[in-house]
Amino acid sequence: RKDAELHAEDDKKKREVVDVRNGADALIFNLEKQMREHDSKIGDDLKKSINTKIGDLKDILKKDDASVDEIKKATETLSTEAQQIGKIIYEAAQKGESTSNSAAEDSGEKVVDAEVVEDKE
Repeated sequence: RKDAELHAEDDKKKREVVDVRNGADALIFNLEKQMREHDSKIGDDLKKSINTKIGDLKDILKKDDASVDEIKKATETLSTEAQQIGKIIYEAAQKGESTSNSAAEDSGEKVVDAEVVEDKE
C-alpha cells in the first residue's frame, strides 16, 4: 500500500504525458482528415502553415523526453491555426445552404410541414 502511495505521483505524471500525447495525435489525425476532405476550399498558404505546424508537433512527439508543456504549446498553436479551417468550412456550408434555400424559393415549390402517424394494427 505504501508502495502505491509512493508511486501515485509518478503514475499521475505518466498519465498526464499519455493523455497530452493522445490529444496531440488525435488533433493531427482529425486535421489531416479535414484537410483531405476540404482540400479545394483551403488556401495554399493556410495548408502550408498547418502542414508545417503538424510536422513540428510530430517531431516533438517523436522525442521520448518531450515535456508536457512543450507538447501542449505545440498542440495549442496548431489548434489555433486549425480554427481557420473550421471557419472556412462553416462559411462554405452557409453559402451552400443559402443557395439551396434560394433555389427552392425560385422553383415555386411549397414546403409543407407534416407529421407522420403510423397505423397501429
